[in-house]
Amino acid sequence: MRTMVENEQFDEERALYNLQEADVKNCVFAGPADGESVLKESRDVHLTDCTFSLRYPLWHVKKFTMEHSSMDPPRFRLTDSCNLLFGNRRSLYFQQHCCRCFSESSLCP
Repeated sequence: MRTMVENEQFDEERALYNLQEADVKNCVFAGPADGESVLKESRDVHLTDCTFSLRYPLWHVKKFTMEHSSMDPPRFRLTDSCNLLFGNRRSLYFQQHCCRCFSESSLCP
């Protein structure tokens, strides 16, 4: 059975570390603790309507989808190997089997 994480705010380091088989909906990843790697090493995670303002939120994540979500700052560029760069910070890094769809970008099919 899948875990549901909904309508929550997380700002601590590795708050959802190693989360598996989960749906994360309408969550905000920001706050005064300014933690890093909130979903590091997670697997089979579906992210919908989430906002990411922390550093390195999706490192070493396997099999995830992201849709109708946003990451600060809004300017980004794609690289190979499923990496998404924001300036010198890597928000998505070392992913396997990922699908990204940003609702207001040309990345959506």
